[in-house]
Amino acid sequence: MPVPAHVNISAVGIAKSAKNLAESVRLVEYLTSRRGSAALARSTFEYPLIGYGSSEKLKDYGALVPDGVSISDLAKQLKPALKLMVDNGWK
Repeated sequence: MPVPAHVNISAVGIAKSAKNLAESVRLVEYLTSRRGSAALARSTFEYPLIGYGSSEKLKDYGALVPDGVSISDLAKQLKPALKLMVDNGWK
């Protein structure tokens, strides 16, 4: 694994217009729980939430050292990145 490594950001939220609010809250609570985070990490080979363990495959890579790129820096590159993809036929 490169040091530092780029880290993709995952998030979860509930839409204001959600029709099943109670179920939505339960899903978010599960995904952010020890069990839910581990299950998601196991099936996607992603690092789970901090302190929630990791798969044996990820442990073989050693400690994750994230790069220093901020969300603000990434946001500045969104429009040029999308233009690049569209200009090159990405759909």
